[in-house]
Amino acid sequence: MRPSGSLRHFLGSFASIIAGSGPGQTTYPTVRICAATSVSVKLFTGSDFTTNENCISGYYDQSGKLVSQAIALVPVTVQFPDGSTGTVSGVPVCYTNVRLANATPVTAVAYSSTGAVVSIRQLLIQNTGCIRLADSGIKYVVGIELRTPFLSSSDPTLIQFPINVILSNLNLMGIVRYSDGTSAMLPVDGTKFQILGFNAFVSTIVGQSFDVVLKYNLSSDEAVFNANSVDQVGFITRAYRMTSINSAGAYALKLFAFPVWRDGITGYRLDWFLYNLDRSTWWNVTSLVQFSPAFPAFQPLQYGVQQDINAQVQLNKVDPTFTNYLFSATVAITLLGPGTQDSPWQIQFEPGQMPPYGPGNVAAVNEVQANQYTINIASGCKKQSDWLQALYYNTLPLTDPATEAQLPVPTHFAIQMPDGSAPIVCPISQWASTFNTAVTIPDDSTLYVTFFMRTTTNDLQLSICGLPVRYPGT
Repeated sequence: MRPSGSLRHFLGSFASIIAGSGPGQTTYPTVRICAATSVSVKLFTGSDFTTNENCISGYYDQSGKLVSQAIALVPVTVQFPDGSTGTVSGVPVCYTNVRLANATPVTAVAYSSTGAVVSIRQLLIQNTGCIRLADSGIKYVVGIELRTPFLSSSDPTLIQFPINVILSNLNLMGIVRYSDGTSAMLPVDGTKFQILGFNAFVSTIVGQSFDVVLKYNLSSDEAVFNANSVDQVGFITRAYRMTSINSAGAYALKLFAFPVWRDGITGYRLDWFLYNLDRSTWWNVTSLVQFSPAFPAFQPLQYGVQQDINAQVQLNKVDPTFTNYLFSATVAITLLGPGTQDSPWQIQFEPGQMPPYGPGNVAAVNEVQANQYTINIASGCKKQSDWLQALYYNTLPLTDPATEAQLPVPTHFAIQMPDGSAPIVCPISQWASTFNTAVTIPDDSTLYVTFFMRTTTNDLQLSICGLPVRYPGT
């Protein structure tokens, strides 16, 4: 099918003719028709419009499929000679299914909503070699762009991303802009927007650069000039360049999730904690976590099935030192049974993690007298190395592969009290000790232990683990 420049020119004039509300063009005689009764137009070769065999007009979608031979009119705002404005019915750009020579006689027929003929006009084709301006009644895509806090302030096509960040977790947003001044922001998730050129790429070298392409897939009802097409799906693109910068660990982040048992009716909830590679602090972000609609929702009573949970956190709400950046991570959680049983759940902090975190880990709590409790977090381990593996290394703490040959070894741990009071802080050598507290620790709840490395200047926060609480006989 080939669009006809002359048809576009003709329809631009015919729009005011069939509407009957604006002045006619000098090229064609003026016809007055009530705009309310005209809803579509067809174009026929010759003068016989009684059969569709002579109909040559058509409207096609982005994949080239014929939508209709009747061209639906659209409202267009016009200015009349007296200076007033009004809305008339206009004919949008459409196509012909044959090539038309100059002086070819055609018949334009306007129809009402019931299919009745409202107007008939005999016209001659003139191939001008020009394409008239885009229809003011149609919204066109005029451009696309990326939205990210890492976009360079001096170069709108340069993205400066921190090292050690998985680029698929940058949560880039795409903006599509339209001819009427409106725009829409959509995630770069491979559906409407996608980035070509960095799948599964992780940069660990400062200054490493590469080219990427932002691609926007057009919907069947979207119009744009100079679109590309693959398998009859239209799209437009825009080139960007990405370069890695030293972030001092600020954006090398990790989300930890741990199930917390509530009861047999509501099941579990999830607690979330955020760590970063500069290791200066950690955050409980449970109240700030949102979940991606692209993933199934967490099922708090679904046992024996791995659930991939994608959590998202707006970092500037966690700490104002962060930029307005949406960080996300996926954690695989398998609920093995109610929180009243031993080893009720297991967690994979990375895809395919083996062994997973959780099985066998427990906080043994005992009430020795009124308001006096003991805590033991040895989890049945006989050696410190086994205990560190089960509670620390199996959480897959953050590390910088560019500077660290192995994970840092914690020097201390802290048992976090559920009421927010001061934690119990101990050197690693006391991993098998029994500790005393006056804080009530509910049975079947989850107790948290944080690991850190104490230096001469500060404490480097390394990781956190959750332990199901068990009282004797439960």
